[in-house]
Amino acid sequence: MPEISGFSCTACGDIGGKYEIINGGYISWTPCPHCANIRKGFYLLKKSGLADKTFDSFKTAAEWQKGLLGKVSAYTSSEDSWLYMGGQSGCGKTHLCTAAVRELILSKNVSARLFKWVEDARLLKALANDSSYISEIDRFRTATILYIDDLFKGGVTAADLKLAYDILDYRYRHNLRTIISSEMFLDEIIGKDEALGGRIKEMSEDFSLNITRDKGKNYRL
Repeated sequence: MPEISGFSCTACGDIGGKYEIINGGYISWTPCPHCANIRKGFYLLKKSGLADKTFDSFKTAAEWQKGLLGKVSAYTSSEDSWLYMGGQSGCGKTHLCTAAVRELILSKNVSARLFKWVEDARLLKALANDSSYISEIDRFRTATILYIDDLFKGGVTAADLKLAYDILDYRYRHNLRTIISSEMFLDEIIGKDEALGGRIKEMSEDFSLNITRDKGKNYRL
């Protein structure tokens, strides 16, 4: 089971569950109810190379960075379902969104799924007419927590809008916690598709953050 910095399960001794010998001598594995979801969520983050993104490791040299950190931290303590961060590339959107996912996994004992738009959208669009499409998209539609990273990165086609709507409309109707980062401002998404953008705006409410485009805010540069 993946090790989680700052977390230890006293219920299972960080084993992740227990083995039992059942009828006929078969060995059965029972996941620990206190940490199985947490470990699953961190396993998925680790696979994506994002498990080390925390609130503590986010740099706040400028006031705007402190403001972003405070707002996203507040989101994880709220009952609001969605968080939207759009705008300037390289300003720490992915870092903060991942840190929010991490905090929610730990505090609510749930798993989470990451949708990396550039990779996962391409795969799902290729399956649009395949019998496996529903089962594949449902992994994201029904996730307890879903983080969509870099929504519409690389351009917006009709197929992109349909895919995003298929996922987000389901989550909108079932009030499932969703976190989205994008280089597009929310108003720009509304300009492309009012139904999609309107749902994001309604669900994110006070946690819709748009970072002004300014190369000075790109810490990668």
